[in-house]
Amino acid sequence: MRIGRAITFLVLLVVLSTMVVACPADPIDPVDPVAPVERIPIGAIQDTTGATSDVGKDEALGIREAVAWLNDQGGIGGRPIELHQFDYGYRVPEALTLYARFRDVDEVVWVKGWGTPDTEALTPTITVDRIPFNSGSASGHLTDPAVTPFNFIYSIADYSTQARGLLQFWYDEFWMKHPVYKEDREAGIKPRLAAFGHVGHPYPTALLAALRDHARLLGMEQMSEDPDVHCVHVSLFALDAKSQVMAIEARGNPHVVWFGNTAMSAATLARELFVAGLLYPKGSTMFMGNNYAVDENFVRIAGLEVAEGALSSPFTAFFWDDFLWRDKVHEYAAKINPGVPIEMRSQKTVQAWAAMYTAATALRRVDAAGKLDLDDVAATRIAVRDALYEGPIDTTGLGWPVPFDVTPTDHRPSGTVLIGQVVDGRPVTIGHVDLKAMYPDLWPEWLGW
Repeated sequence: MRIGRAITFLVLLVVLSTMVVACPADPIDPVDPVAPVERIPIGAIQDTTGATSDVGKDEALGIREAVAWLNDQGGIGGRPIELHQFDYGYRVPEALTLYARFRDVDEVVWVKGWGTPDTEALTPTITVDRIPFNSGSASGHLTDPAVTPFNFIYSIADYSTQARGLLQFWYDEFWMKHPVYKEDREAGIKPRLAAFGHVGHPYPTALLAALRDHARLLGMEQMSEDPDVHCVHVSLFALDAKSQVMAIEARGNPHVVWFGNTAMSAATLARELFVAGLLYPKGSTMFMGNNYAVDENFVRIAGLEVAEGALSSPFTAFFWDDFLWRDKVHEYAAKINPGVPIEMRSQKTVQAWAAMYTAATALRRVDAAGKLDLDDVAATRIAVRDALYEGPIDTTGLGWPVPFDVTPTDHRPSGTVLIGQVVDGRPVTIGHVDLKAMYPDLWPEWLGW
């Protein structure tokens, strides 16, 4: 056996020696590895578990869907967008931490933010870091580039402009024309406004000065005149608002109620007004809320009978509106998130597309100019900000009657306010108000409110 094994070993040595000799003297050229595709990093701060997750979840889905569509269209000059998207639970410290990660680790060229408390807290740092930042908060405080040069919003109008436009629309189209108010109009009674929201919170209170100013401009009686409070307190988490409605009833029924929280607590207040017999169309009190208060979620939570007739000021078209990009928005909602029933989607999906489309347009402008250099991310960030000033961005596909158009002296995207209303159980766009044209002398003064 040992002799056999020895012979076998010798044979193997001969074979291996022959193979070595047969190898060519020059080494074989290595195969070139596939070069990695450079990606364009963007950060996104979302609320999918916190106080505003009732409206935040759908926007987070829409952000991913919009990025998928943009990448399917070639990304940024052939380079795909790399989305770094995280939930912060509507907690300011976590937003600060995420922002630091985006800046220092992911080295993003753009940040898509969310809430008013965190965005306003981040603003000084954003200004120092010079990173373009567009947010789900449309606070008017973010629109004056003399104060916030790198902050932008992706709504057709800031919160203050929305409040003015919505109140103006109600006054012109309902107070001055609707038969339900005829008797009070002819008796010379001033229209009464009651404002509700989470007192002391940056989001619902950001626009109250503008709302009160516009009510004075229209000669309205304000039912919450305390300058230290501005509005009747209803918590973002409210499940009951009976005492608040009773208190305002004792001062005389309001003709219009403005509400500044999100859909869940908006539905709570609307139900209490309905039970009290005040709410239009059965009563004479019309309910209005901002973009996050009155939408498809509001209808689902409040119920069809309670929600009917409510007014809103959406950032964009509603999900079921007849807008130009509706088919592609719906297609990617079904394609990227098939587990979410299409009938449960909302306007927040559409506004997510506005956020990503404006960002991508700026990035494409920089890329076309040969300035999108990830090796010099600081210079690229500034170039991206400046690209927004190069002319209007066509956002009409998302239901805007005018384009997104900012300048180095004014970061308000437009002077136009979209008006929505719940009609036959579904929120739809019913018109718009051009405040800039209506008040040309006052428009410059309203910057930064």
